[in-house]
Amino acid sequence: MLEYKNQIVGIEVKSGAKQSSSGMAAFQKQFQPKKIYLVGDTGLPWQDFLKINPIDLF
Repeated sequence: MLEYKNQIVGIEVKSGAKQSSSGMAAFQKQFQPKKIYLVGDTGLPWQDFLKINPIDLF
């Protein structure tokens, strides 16, 4: 989770093939983030994620 100017984004990193996100659903319900990112094999590749300026995630 990152917070900037009262906005929240969620970031979940998955290293394996199993891509269940029940924890992220609970996070979304509780915090109502502006965006959610899935980093891993079925989402945003971690190599690309590391190149992003954190402010651009908002």
